[in-house]
Amino acid sequence: GGANNVNLVVAVDSDRWALKIRDPGSEDFNNAALAEAVSGQIEAAHLGVAPRILAHSADGDFISEFLVGETLRPEPIRTKHYARPMVEALQKLHSSSFAPRRLDLFDDIRVFLRGAEEVGGELPDEFGAFWDLAQSFEVALNDANPPRSFVHGDLVPQNFMFCQDGVKLVDFDYCGQSLVAVDLACATSPAEMTAEETEAFLRLYAPQ
Repeated sequence: GGANNVNLVVAVDSDRWALKIRDPGSEDFNNAALAEAVSGQIEAAHLGVAPRILAHSADGDFISEFLVGETLRPEPIRTKHYARPMVEALQKLHSSSFAPRRLDLFDDIRVFLRGAEEVGGELPDEFGAFWDLAQSFEVALNDANPPRSFVHGDLVPQNFMFCQDGVKLVDFDYCGQSLVAVDLACATSPAEMTAEETEAFLRLYAPQ
């Protein structure tokens, strides 16, 4: 499961499916959007990079294909040369102009800040300096008009699966129209890639 859902396996004889059930109140969890997650995964499946959804509810529960493959983690990503199939999956996803909603990375940070304030949480001492840096990046990116497309939005290593027919993506709760850079950063940083590995990954994605 994740922060806002429970995942189950449904089995009948030798057939298996994945069932994702939403926790009550998960619509209010950070910036997840459940209806958009379903439509986003349907689009990604059409592009060949996600399991097909077979049925879903208005609340965002769904049953999908069960993927057989390796759930990726930082070490195998970096040692088993998974960069190229990961890049190929991202290129397919980013080829779509599908826009279930518009996402803003910096507004996401503001959502977390409001949540921390509402529960009386304390921010780390160094947070202010990092937030100032993030806001300077926000201005620079807005001025640069960088490429946007349909993105996954939460590409931690375990949301990549290496299957017989290539890399598949799961967990589309944060998908939408956003900066391509968001997916590229999410794919490289949580995978603990070195600067050299990150540059190699980015050059596979866009040689120029």
